[in-house]
Amino acid sequence: MGLLASSKTIANIVSEYEKELASLDVEDFSDPKRIVDVPRASSCYLNHLKISSIQKDIPKLKLSLEKIRVDDNYKSTSQNLSDLQRLVDEKEFMNNKVLNLWLERQTTAIDVQQTPYNDKGETSDAAQQASEPAKAAPEDNNLTSLRQRLLAGGTYTSLDSESVEKSNETHESIQEDIIHEISGFATSLKDSALRLSSKILEDQNILHRTNENVLKSESLMKTVGNNLNDYINNKTGGKISFWFLIKAFAGTMLLFFMMVLIIKIFPAF
Repeated sequence: MGLLASSKTIANIVSEYEKELASLDVEDFSDPKRIVDVPRASSCYLNHLKISSIQKDIPKLKLSLEKIRVDDNYKSTSQNLSDLQRLVDEKEFMNNKVLNLWLERQTTAIDVQQTPYNDKGETSDAAQQASEPAKAAPEDNNLTSLRQRLLAGGTYTSLDSESVEKSNETHESIQEDIIHEISGFATSLKDSALRLSSKILEDQNILHRTNENVLKSESLMKTVGNNLNDYINNKTGGKISFWFLIKAFAGTMLLFFMMVLIIKIFPAF
């Protein structure tokens, strides 16, 4: 959700959300006697998805509203958002209650079908004692089997176990593939690191040889400098005359013009 233009836009969105919540098929759980027939679990799950979607959008609406506090309708829109949050909480609470009641009835029906009877058609004491802990167990116990029975239309067969086993095998094969891919990636990463290390060693050797050549060049330049100083001292007695500077300048200019001529003439061939 991007930046909203005004509080009026937010108010329209809140109004649409309220209409959507009002259209949900959620029983009013404030009076349990009013609940004649509990809806199917599929409708409860759909209601949960819609309520969760609206609940996630409310903080975004509040954030957009805080950016336009100077709007004239800020207070009324903020109150509408608070009412929407309260309505969402109520709908979510009632929907969860209805869903839990549906699960209880399904569990009770399954327990009744699986309860053994004696010759007189009455439930045995052992069966009653075994059913009491099951009734007292939390509603969220054995959610996997409950979900399987719900998706299968209230019945649980051996096909469900086979589907679970196939699903486990699929997940295991996926995990094995991931492990193989990770190990291959680690191997390639190790090889790349070794190649990089060898390249660094080669560069280090090249730098070492370059350093040696620079030192040799430095010693050679010092030797040339000493020879030039000796030549100047022998020829001029340690002093550079004005005529020597003129000759050096003339020689430099002559060398420059010769280089220019060479550059201009040789490309023509």
